Amino acid sequence: MLRIRLTRTGKKKQPTYRFVVAEHSAPIKGKFIEILGHYNPRTKPKTIVIDKEKAKGWMEKGAKPSSTVADLFVINGILKKSDIPKKTTLKRPKKADLKKEKEAKPKKPAEGETATAPQATEEKEEAVTAKAPSSTEVTEGKQKESKLEDKITKEKQEEKDQKKEVKHEDKTKSSSAKDTPKDKEKKEVKEDKSTDKKSKEEKSIDKKK
Repeated sequence: MLRIRLTRTGKKKQPTYRFVVAEHSAPIKGKFIEILGHYNPRTKPKTIVIDKEKAKGWMEKGAKPSSTVADLFVINGILKKSDIPKKTTLKRPKKADLKKEKEAKPKKPAEGETATAPQATEEKEEAVTAKAPSSTEVTEGKQKESKLEDKITKEKQEEKDQKKEVKHEDKTKSSSAKDTPKDKEKKEVKEDKSTDKKSKEEKSIDKKK
């Protein structure tokens, strides 16, 4: 389907337009078949240059002008106002009218819904009563939780005590293992020296007496 429409040309903020014949499905800035004229809305009066014979020829072939092009054709004398089909506008109903219509229409419940409504309420009540635990159950559950926590803390303390004992034993073993025979000899020599000093001191005291 062919259309006679406007395509924008010109610089930024300085628009000018061309009257173009193109396919309806083609993009606005895409390919076109023929240029019929140009239109400049920035001049006073507005400049409209159209090849009337070509425009009428394309309309006879089946090309339909867009709404803006049709208005410009009327200004230029190519078309008459009576030739342009009037735009049909659908009146939307107001919100107040819609509310009145809803209030006027009584709601008819379905047959299945009326029968099953009391059953659904009973089932909900039963489910709520089954889910809600009693106060005794709550207290018993808390007591069990506290007992478990006490057991866990006791086990942790026992593990810590065992680790400390093992470390102490390891230290004593390591200290005893570190004493080499040389160290033992040195200790014995020190002990002998200390005994000699004591004997000498005793002899000196006896002489003075």
